Amino acid sequence: MGLRPRRRRRPSPALAASVLAAAAAILGAAPAGALANAEPFAGSQWGLRQIGAERAWDLSRGRGARVGIIDTGVDLGHAELAGRVVASTRCIGTGGVAARCAGSAQDDGGHGTHVAGIVAAPLNRSGMAGVAPDASLLVVKALDAGGSGEAADVAAGIDWLLGQGVHVVNLSLSETSTLRRAGGAALEASIERASRAGAVVVMAAGNSTETTRAGVAFDMPAIVVGATDRNGRMAPYSRPLDGRVRWGLVAPGGSGEGAVEGDVISTYWFAGRRNSYAWSAGTSMATPHVAGVAALLAARGVRGQAAVDQLLGTASAKSCGTGCRGLVDAAAAVGGPLRPQQPAAPAPPPSEPARAATAVPPAVPAARPVPVPVTSAPNPSVVGPGGAVDLGPGRVALAPVEVVELPVDEPPGRSNLVAWSLAAAGAALLTVTAATALVSWRRLRAAARW
Repeated sequence: MGLRPRRRRRPSPALAASVLAAAAAILGAAPAGALANAEPFAGSQWGLRQIGAERAWDLSRGRGARVGIIDTGVDLGHAELAGRVVASTRCIGTGGVAARCAGSAQDDGGHGTHVAGIVAAPLNRSGMAGVAPDASLLVVKALDAGGSGEAADVAAGIDWLLGQGVHVVNLSLSETSTLRRAGGAALEASIERASRAGAVVVMAAGNSTETTRAGVAFDMPAIVVGATDRNGRMAPYSRPLDGRVRWGLVAPGGSGEGAVEGDVISTYWFAGRRNSYAWSAGTSMATPHVAGVAALLAARGVRGQAAVDQLLGTASAKSCGTGCRGLVDAAAAVGGPLRPQQPAAPAPPPSEPARAATAVPPAVPAARPVPVPVTSAPNPSVVGPGGAVDLGPGRVALAPVEVVELPVDEPPGRSNLVAWSLAAAGAALLTVTAATALVSWRRLRAAARW
């Protein structure tokens, strides 16, 4: 019997189907709970991994929780946030009277939009995810575009939020020691009212340099938050939570040293742009991480002092000052034994606002890659990177600093999704090509032997 040429093997339909299925799995809809597959910027969201947020999502994503953001406002048209903002108002110039809050809370500075995204950006494959991606946002614009504002307006904002049934209040404001001196009776009284009403108040510890670092003095019913870097160390600008801090925690805030991947990515507002994102760093970024975990608890019915106790009692050990309990741990807080909420005491009506309102700046990012020189006031005195600028008696503004902007297209995140999809498709094509080349090589070797 003579030798026959070897019959050419045709590609297996099953193999082809498997390859196509794998490619479809890469390019198609990702499971909603898998951050790495659901958000294009997931690889940059080291903060969520540091606090175990994704593991907490198995039990809570914040649905039904109402988080108040008092800041420069929020970009109400940002596709990541528009569906999360359920109520908003403007409290600038209220003199401390919540009934005077009215108007738009549209951001014109960017800071508030960045904070809001860290709390509640949804899992929607458009960019990044917040700590509590299903939570609702109540937005108060109490600071102007330059980050300057009055403590009395912040107090009015807190009282307005209480009327909206807020569960968590995020105050990414100035250093708490300054707040205590500057805020006066109006702001302190509003924080006390919020606590008695069953809301969790979370505020930034503030940013400082090595030369100005000092213990924080703020013995109020609020969680004061310091910042960690990507490696879990205390950020260089974050002061130890020593002094009279009643409740202290730390959370991801970024390094603030100019390497954007070491900072916190979130939504942002830029003039003339839509659906932007940016990296930023500071205790302002750490605070909404804690507020987001409080929202996860609120969605499970753990609110007020019970939520505070849960956050403090489940924090991961971290050397962060004598008044600090450690790094907030979302998975441990949401997954641990939950204590029932105690009935909230009725909040007394707001007292007459203080006559002399004092400005309170947000605790803006401690550092950015390229600082922008301050030109908004004659002979300003800059205190630390991203610190306060003295504009005269009774008013303080922020030292302008540059934010790293990400390129965007419409609809939001499309450029990132397209790039991600093309990369995945390229990888799949490369795999198929390599497999085909291997089969061809084997056939040539076989033919040579015959």
